[in-house]
Order: sequence, then C-alpha cells, then structure tokens
Amino acid sequence: MVRNLKKDEALYEALVKDYTQASVNPADLAMLAYSAKLTLTPGKMVPEDVEALRAQKFSDAAVGDIAMHVSFFSVMNRMVDGLCGNVTEETIQEAERLGMKIPDHLKRSRSAKGSGTTK
Repeated sequence: MVRNLKKDEALYEALVKDYTQASVNPADLAMLAYSAKLTLTPGKMVPEDVEALRAQKFSDAAVGDIAMHVSFFSVMNRMVDGLCGNVTEETIQEAERLGMKIPDHLKRSRSAKGSGTTK
C-alpha cells in the first residue's frame, strides 16, 4: 500500500516515519492506529479498538477486511522469517533512507546470494 503512495513523496515519507503525524483524514488515521496496534501489540486489542473504527463509519465487513489484511501480512512476514528469507537490497536501502532501523537478520540479502525467499 505505502509503496503505491510514492506519487506523493511527502505523504509516503510521513506515513512510513510516523503515521500519526501524516496529513490524512480521521477515518484513515483510525484505520492506521488500529492496524499499528494489531501489528505491534495484538494481545492488547480491546472492543474499543473496533468501536473506534465504527465511529469513523467503517462497517463490520470493512473492519473484518482491515483485520484480515493486517493479520495476513503479519503471518506472511513470520513465514518468511521462519524460512530465513531475505529482503531485497532495494527495500533495505529505502528503509535506511527513511531512517528505519533494519534488524540484522533482515540484512542477510547483502551477503547471501543464495536461494532465499524475498519479501
């Protein structure tokens, strides 16, 4: 999703660096907050998190779609990590350009030219 926003470089960088400071509408901000919490602290999800989306006029189906997409993305990342997959050099360079810390286990692609999976 974020990669498609590169047409608006300022929005792209704001979303990647700190979505809470990005210039987005309240519904998008609620969706991003829900997604971040589900990704980073899934055990702390409470009914109020869903209610915050409903307050922004997300239907139950839309809330389910958001939860499913966030969860599926997390599962796929764990699968790649579990199979010792590598991220592309382009992805590492972009993350570093944006000031993101890259875990050492994801930097393997710089030295490994083997048959790993890519993210």
